[in-house]
Amino acid sequence: MGAGYGRAMGKSSEKCLALFDGFWRELKEQIGHLRQIFLTLERSYMIKNNKYKLIWKLCMHLLGLACNEKPQIMEKLLGSILAMIEKERKVGASEESQRVIKSATEILMELEQYRNPFEDLLIEQTQSFYSEESRREISKNDIKGYIAYINARVKDEHERVIAYLDLSTGSRLHTVLENTLVKSHILTLIGPGFTALAEESATAELKTLYEALGKVGEIPSLRKSWADYLHKKGAAMLSVERKSEEIIENLIKFKESMDNILRESCLLYTSP
Repeated sequence: MGAGYGRAMGKSSEKCLALFDGFWRELKEQIGHLRQIFLTLERSYMIKNNKYKLIWKLCMHLLGLACNEKPQIMEKLLGSILAMIEKERKVGASEESQRVIKSATEILMELEQYRNPFEDLLIEQTQSFYSEESRREISKNDIKGYIAYINARVKDEHERVIAYLDLSTGSRLHTVLENTLVKSHILTLIGPGFTALAEESATAELKTLYEALGKVGEIPSLRKSWADYLHKKGAAMLSVERKSEEIIENLIKFKESMDNILRESCLLYTSP
């Protein structure tokens, strides 16, 4: 690993991970050859005797020792993975980036470096990234645009987990998304955002909002916004000087419209 180590330290994150990917694939192939050579020994003796490590475990143990002797290796690997993930979030993922990150996370898992420090660092980075990005997105988009943004980011992170992260990481990432994209902007979402969606009868977006708020325990807030909207809208209709027949007809149409929103957007379960 010595020559590869020297080359990796001076490379960009992309080139560094490409070197680690090549090293990892070559190492796995070599270990596979060793296991074939000593297959009988491993099956008949080493498996039955806990005193000795299996060939794969022995090789990973030696790799871990090599990394411990030069901690800069792990620092470079961790930094490169995090940098590549941030780049993916900014410009999109590619098959190449996903492949090299997958090799890198496999190395971390085998060396028991995935949960700590990698996953903790990834969650910290994710929190910072989406806190900043969501502030920009909610300030420049209308509520429909922001909900589309939420859907896109949830999809991105789900695909990231499938591509190269441990499945258990997904729950922590989704918690970050819920807190940064939804809970942090709750006043906007249930205030002017909700009113705009209700005015347009945007049932698809209202359903997404309902589901998102449910995940962060804010259904009571949504229920209050729904009640406030109904009361204000109804009061405004009654305050206009019109004939009784027109008022009744308008109220019936309004009720039908609100009933449709309830049916189509799941808000039926938040009725005041």
